[in-house]
Amino acid sequence: MQRFLLVDDHTVVRSGIRGLLVQLFKPCEVDEAGDGNSAIEKLKNNQYDLVLMDIQMPQTDTLGLMEFIHIKYPEVKVLIFSMSPEHIYAKRFLKAGAMGFVSKDSPLDDITKAINM
Repeated sequence: MQRFLLVDDHTVVRSGIRGLLVQLFKPCEVDEAGDGNSAIEKLKNNQYDLVLMDIQMPQTDTLGLMEFIHIKYPEVKVLIFSMSPEHIYAKRFLKAGAMGFVSKDSPLDDITKAINM
């Protein structure tokens, strides 16, 4: 069974992605975190196959969080899922350990492919 952690400050985004994951990966478990601190708490207590993380969250140094996950939990794959411009942010997050960067306004097929990869 695959385990996912959604890290995004928008409840409706987490809810939509949760629904997508539950449909695509039966059975699976999906946990949610609204900021970096709650994401770290979830990571301390659970093992995840994939973390889907936004990069614009209040009170969260997301680049620092990405580096922390990469160092502390190297087996966890992180997919950046954001409205922020890819040409500005992707390189930094990939360098910090993210496995991919996908825009929130990408077609559903592209988001699904990114998760599967």
